[in-house]
Amino acid sequence: MKRRQVMILLMAATLAAGSILAGCGGSSSSSASSAASSSASSAEEAVDAEDETDEESLDEEDAEQAEYDAWLDGLALAEDDVAVEDCITLGEYKGLKLTKEVTKITDDAVKSYAEDNLDTEEVTDENAVVQDGDIANIAYVGEKDGVAFDGGTSDSYDLEIGSGTFIDGFEDGVIGMKKGETKDLNLKFPDDYGSEELAGQEVVFHVTVNSISRTKELTDADLEAARTDLAAEYEEEANSLMYTDAWQQIKDASEIKQIRKSKVDEYLAQTEVELQSWIESLGMTKEQYLEEQGYTEEEYNKEMERYARDMAVEDLLVEALSKEEGISAEDQDYKDRLAKLAEDSGITEEELTEQAGEAAVYQYIMTERLMERIVSYAEVTETEVEQEDENYEDYDYIDVDDSDIEYEDVDEEDPDAEDGDEDDTIEVDLDEDADDSTDANG
Repeated sequence: MKRRQVMILLMAATLAAGSILAGCGGSSSSSASSAASSSASSAEEAVDAEDETDEESLDEEDAEQAEYDAWLDGLALAEDDVAVEDCITLGEYKGLKLTKEVTKITDDAVKSYAEDNLDTEEVTDENAVVQDGDIANIAYVGEKDGVAFDGGTSDSYDLEIGSGTFIDGFEDGVIGMKKGETKDLNLKFPDDYGSEELAGQEVVFHVTVNSISRTKELTDADLEAARTDLAAEYEEEANSLMYTDAWQQIKDASEIKQIRKSKVDEYLAQTEVELQSWIESLGMTKEQYLEEQGYTEEEYNKEMERYARDMAVEDLLVEALSKEEGISAEDQDYKDRLAKLAEDSGITEEELTEQAGEAAVYQYIMTERLMERIVSYAEVTETEVEQEDENYEDYDYIDVDDSDIEYEDVDEEDPDAEDGDEDDTIEVDLDEDADDSTDANG
C-alpha cells in the first residue's frame, strides 16, 4: 500500500504537536526531457504530452490513495489486551537498500545562509547616523493641529529603516539622524488611510532616536560557522528522507491485520483539538472552514477517522519493531532522549508531554531510535546532489485559500474597550496600506 503522508510535527520552540493532513506525493513528467530536445514545431505536442502525463500520474495517485483509504476503513479494531503479533506481521527490516542524498554545499549557499543569520549590534560611534537598513529605536509623538492624536505616541519602537512600516516620508526623515537627536517630520497620511480622523490629514511627528543598531559585517568566521551549520542541516535533511524511505519499505513489507481501538480514539481526540485550535487561529469557525475546503461534516469526520487510523498503524509498527529490538520507554536511552528533548525546548518533561501529547512524544522518540537501528543494518549508498528550490507542489496538502476569508480584525478600534497603556511600544499603525485601524496592537 502507498503510505499516506500524514505527519505529527513536534515543534522545537513550543513543542505543541500539530497535524497536517496530506495526500499522496507529487507527480513527475516523463515528457519534460523530450520536450527540451524537440524542435520548435513539436513544442506544443510536447507540452500536451506533458499535461497528459501529469494528469495520468495524478489519476494514478488518486487511485492509490482511494485504495489506501479503503484499506484503512476496513481495518478491524482490537482491544489493548490483544498481542501485537495478532495485529501485525513485520516485514524484513534488516539489510534494506537505501540511498542517502546529501545536498552539495556551495559558496553562494554559505554566504546567503551567513547573511540571513547575521546578528545586529548597537552602534557606539557618537557621530554615526541612521542609514538605510539600520534598526533605529525611536521615541515619537504624532500631532494634528498641535494636539497629540490617539495611538500616535511611543517611547521606544524598533523601526527597520527601509521596511516601509510607517507612512511615506517617515523612515526617510529618520535617515541621517544621530543618537539623541530630535527632529520634526511634517507628513501627510494617505487619503485612503484606515482612520477617518487621520486619512489625508497633515500631521507632525516629533521623533527622537534612542539608539542605532546595525547588522554586523560578514567575517570569515561567520562564513565558516555558516558552512558548519549548513552541513548539519543538509545532513539532517538527507537522513530524514532516507528514514522516510526505510520506514515506507518496512510498512509495505508488513501485514497489518488489525489496529488498537484505544490508539485510534487517542489520536482522533488529539487531532480534533489541534485542528480546532488552528481553525480558530485563522479567525474562522469550523463551519466556515469546512465550507472553504468544500468539505461536508461527514467528509471531515471521515478524514479525521482515517488520519487517526493511519497513526494507529504507525503505532503498531513502532510497537512491533521495539519489541523485536528489545527497546522501550523504560530504558535509560529513552529517558535520556526525553530529558534532552524537553531541555532543548526549554520546558519540563511534564510540560512537554502535556503540550505535545504523550502518544506523539513516545512515537517521536521511539521512531528516532528505531530508524537509527534500521539504518545501521542497511546497505546505504551516499550521493551528492545539487540544491533545488523547494517544490511545495510535491505535496498535495489540504490548503486554505484565505483570499475570500474575512478575518476578525483584532486591531480594530473598540469604542467600548478601555484605554491601554500609553507607553505601549506602538499604538498607531503608520503603515500606508492599513485600511481598518489606527491601533496596531488592539
